[in-house]
Amino acid sequence: MLKRVIEYAIPQIKAVKATDEEWELIKSFMVDPEGFSPEDVKTFKFHLAHNFVDRDGERFTIGTLNQFAKTIVGKEFLIAHEWGPPGEGKFYGAELSRVSIDEAAAIASDHPDQEGLRKQLEKIAGIDGGIAFLDVKMYMLADSPWARKIGAGINTHVSIGFSAGRAVEVMDGETVLWREYKYQGGAKRTEALEGSLVFLGSQYGAGSKKQPDEGDSEMIEIKVFGKEFKLDSEKPESLKALTDAAEGMQAKVTEVEGKIAESEKNLKAATDELEALKTAVGDVEKAKAAVALAGEYVDSLVEETLKMGGLAGLIEQDKVEERRAALKASPVAQIKERLEEYQKVFKAKHPQAGELPENTGEPEKKEAKIVFGGQGW
Repeated sequence: MLKRVIEYAIPQIKAVKATDEEWELIKSFMVDPEGFSPEDVKTFKFHLAHNFVDRDGERFTIGTLNQFAKTIVGKEFLIAHEWGPPGEGKFYGAELSRVSIDEAAAIASDHPDQEGLRKQLEKIAGIDGGIAFLDVKMYMLADSPWARKIGAGINTHVSIGFSAGRAVEVMDGETVLWREYKYQGGAKRTEALEGSLVFLGSQYGAGSKKQPDEGDSEMIEIKVFGKEFKLDSEKPESLKALTDAAEGMQAKVTEVEGKIAESEKNLKAATDELEALKTAVGDVEKAKAAVALAGEYVDSLVEETLKMGGLAGLIEQDKVEERRAALKASPVAQIKERLEEYQKVFKAKHPQAGELPENTGEPEKKEAKIVFGGQGW
């Protein structure tokens, strides 16, 4: 058996000393600033994201990185993107730093194809006007065990949790070069939600861990049983129509006509599709996939609500499973109302995090880019 050894990039996370001006900014986040001195905290600086392509074939544009820099200050530093427990630190500074192609290649020294990487970096530099990193500054209590682990070089891999529009494909003829999260301004929400200490992800010399952006409106069109279904996350009945059609098909095709009951979400659209199901028995697997798609949306919305409830201090850790079961039994509209309530409480408790961009319901998803050794690529 061939054993492959990879030499990973040198960690870029560094301990820094806060300036007097930065200390005043750090104190502005504190509830009891007089109870702390600069010696009571540890401050660190590291790369949190960049604009070149990762193992998943995705990247952030310069515009997106700029939005992250504007929205990360005041957000919390978590452990492994674990939403619910309080964070271990807080971001107090962010800026974009430009590097040369040689410097970027050196940081991503664990890439298996350095020649291909350089060609790719040159192309991206031509599009974005250069290679850039999102450099952030974070503080945590000096007596935190995580501060000691970071200081000792034991834990140095970080990543970003974010919300952005759907990644779009960049083509070269008929070939997909990569997908990118491109900030276009306007009402589309692009925001850094948190940064986390992680183990490993999909970026060379760093990491990337993606998580969906729950709670945002999305329209999906799917064709099963010879019929088209339009799934709208803002209309629970559109999801239930497909769910009931698939379940009825699998259970008993001979009884589907006129026998689907009115569900919890009061969906009636499925009854219009029942006659067509009799001639589409062979499409059961497509129905299962569609049912799973509908279920994944509800599950992701529930997890986002639990996360925000924990951040707002309204859901205790030992009550998470109980709340999860209750939310899953609720209509989607009611779950979204609960999420909005938690978001309002969180913003009231954390005004220093700033106003969130307006949510217009545009299709968006949240991702988490893991940065290996404090830098991402």
